[in-house]
Amino acid sequence: MNVAIKIKYYLTYIRLLPSLILLYSSSECKNIVFRDVQRWVHMEHMESHGDLQDLVWILAIKKETRNIYYCRLKKWYPIAGRIVKVFLPELDSFYINESVDFKAGLWPAHAFSTIVWAKCIEENVSIYQQVTIGDGGGGGGAPTLHKGVTVCCGAKVLGPIEIGENSTIGAGAVVTKSVPKNCVVVGNPAMIIRRDGVKVKEKL
Repeated sequence: MNVAIKIKYYLTYIRLLPSLILLYSSSECKNIVFRDVQRWVHMEHMESHGDLQDLVWILAIKKETRNIYYCRLKKWYPIAGRIVKVFLPELDSFYINESVDFKAGLWPAHAFSTIVWAKCIEENVSIYQQVTIGDGGGGGGAPTLHKGVTVCCGAKVLGPIEIGENSTIGAGAVVTKSVPKNCVVVGNPAMIIRRDGVKVKEKL
């Protein structure tokens, strides 16, 4: 690392110290955070230098990952988890409701102007910018995103629906019905254009 990068790294490390004390106080919290970090490093095509160093560096350069990090801490430390983020602020325009049950590996790619209010998000889901995931209105319930789902920029996923494993919600799509696994959906209203790698044209 050059001098400027080293300075940024160590300044971030110092600002993270209060939260790192919390993190290392719970092996369960630490394990899931480091599983997040391993996926973030993979998605950023970074060279790994160990979980702690990777955590500090990616929180320094990708502000949206801080939102997920602090959500993890707040689950185990409801009060202290809110206080420590003062030292290294999160991205204001990325909102994750505290009720969301999200598993390891959630990747917030450029997640500004994004709202996540899902019932459940399984492992290794990717969410891009200007996405809305939530209740479709009327208190009917929120979506479940299964393993490996990708929600592209500007998409809306609304209501008590399920997005199947490894499916992709295309940019700008509006999805109000459940999507099978291994599909690509686009449009408003959304329709399936690829299923199991084969081009199709199907209504949901």
